[in-house]
Amino acid sequence: ASIWLDGTLTSLQPGYSSIIVTDTTDRSVIPAVLPVSAVDLTSCSDWASEQLNAFYLAGCLPNSLTTGFQDGITRAELSRLIYQFVLTTKGFPPLSIDIFYTDLTECYDWRQVMACTAMGFFDGTSATTFSPDEVVTREQAAKILVNVAAYLRSSSLEANNALAYEDADAISDWAKSYVQIAAEQGI
Repeated sequence: ASIWLDGTLTSLQPGYSSIIVTDTTDRSVIPAVLPVSAVDLTSCSDWASEQLNAFYLAGCLPNSLTTGFQDGITRAELSRLIYQFVLTTKGFPPLSIDIFYTDLTECYDWRQVMACTAMGFFDGTSATTFSPDEVVTREQAAKILVNVAAYLRSSSLEANNALAYEDADAISDWAKSYVQIAAEQGI
């Protein structure tokens, strides 16, 4: 960790930082061990760093997802992120979870997956599987984020225009309206 002249403590990695504060008037020393977490903003694109840092400081970014921003995100990791974001911003209503995925038995994020699925943010990849370790596709991300935005805004979101992308025919039919809504809403 680094301490700047203005007193700001900047952590370079999550964990604990030991610091020693010295009072210059009586030369007393006060040792402290502080828990810290860090967002590795060097691994994200320049355009995203300010928003990502704000997202982190607001408590919306789980500590376990503070690095590797250029990597793909798995379905389980995105459920963890969505869960933390919704919990921090609006909260969840009481949930009745009657879904069972056979591939979550060793998934660290199974509670978040089940909550996000019960809310309708995610769908399974089949009636009995979630595929927690698969990387989220852009089509899946569009659907998930539109569903989350609709919940947070307490209203449904509808596409107003046809897709205007050169590769619109490459987008799956089930995802076209979600991609268009995401584009129109700036999601």
